[in-house]
Amino acid sequence: MRPAIVKLSAQPLALAPHPRREHVFCIGLIDGTVELRDAHETRALARFPREKALGSCRQAAWAGDALAAGFADGALRAWDCSDDAATRGREAWRADGDGEAVTALRPLNARGGACLAVGDDDGRVRLWDARLRGDRRPPVESQPHEDYVSDIAVEGTTLLTTGADGRLAALDVRSNLKPLGVSEPQDDELLAVAVLKGGRKVICGTATGPLVVYNWGRWGDSKDRLLGHPESVDALLRFDDDTLVTGSSDGRVRVCRVMPGLDVLGVLGEHDGFPVEALAFNADRSSVLSLSHDSVVRVFDASGLEEMAAAGGDSDDSDGSEGSNSDSDSDAPKKKPAAKRRKAAPKAENAFFEGL
Repeated sequence: MRPAIVKLSAQPLALAPHPRREHVFCIGLIDGTVELRDAHETRALARFPREKALGSCRQAAWAGDALAAGFADGALRAWDCSDDAATRGREAWRADGDGEAVTALRPLNARGGACLAVGDDDGRVRLWDARLRGDRRPPVESQPHEDYVSDIAVEGTTLLTTGADGRLAALDVRSNLKPLGVSEPQDDELLAVAVLKGGRKVICGTATGPLVVYNWGRWGDSKDRLLGHPESVDALLRFDDDTLVTGSSDGRVRVCRVMPGLDVLGVLGEHDGFPVEALAFNADRSSVLSLSHDSVVRVFDASGLEEMAAAGGDSDDSDGSEGSNSDSDSDAPKKKPAAKRRKAAPKAENAFFEGL
């Protein structure tokens, strides 16, 4: 099935599906524009005020009823998207930048909680509480990386961050981002991170293609490298405990079964050779959204994931499945501490955004 295509006015850099409304998502553009879009509409539901001095919109995330965006100069802006017509569309809070671009942005709660984890171009990770109004400094800050933070994942009270310095870091949210461990650097940039196998395995995408595997709690060195992607893996999306959706710089969105080895089950879709830089499920997980450099958002039917996972090893991907430095899934967890690569809608939903 061909994906739905939402055409944009400029190259997208940031993607954040609404946590409750399955057709609605936020998009951040290279010209600094931030828009709310509907997968079934050609025009934006809302377009928020653009400040040229902030530069491009690099990241976006939902923080409670606020939509937060991070910019090239390090600034954060958030707008009210609640049901309250009196405040909807107004700026909810802001944080001015220090010149280091926002490179990763993730809510601590998967359903869009009020606290945000922010990674930047200098390798810092900070926590922001969106309930604190006004321009203020972050209450918690750590610097686990020597180069830009490429991705953030949240697992319970642990933040997992990857960096262009080739390191994976595990930070304790309850202890002011105290490092639980920082890995030895890989000879490769780590670009994306996901947790599988009931929290026992941490999978990282790399700039050269292999997926790097860490055992939970053994942060010092990687356990395995899974081959099967011909180019860099810039985005990882967990489907279930054994299956990942991967976005690669060759433009393909693959479905992969992970460990033992890497089994490429099929290709969910393509971006015509443009690198896939972001992947996300919509609110009810019925669709996978992806973005690239081609100025569109592609919306894939996620039922294809179920079919590929059920089909097992049947693969239509010419890359096939390659081996790994084998590893066992039964390791028990323990605790343990380059060049940059830049990386038709229901009426009720339309009424919700009316007047923005």
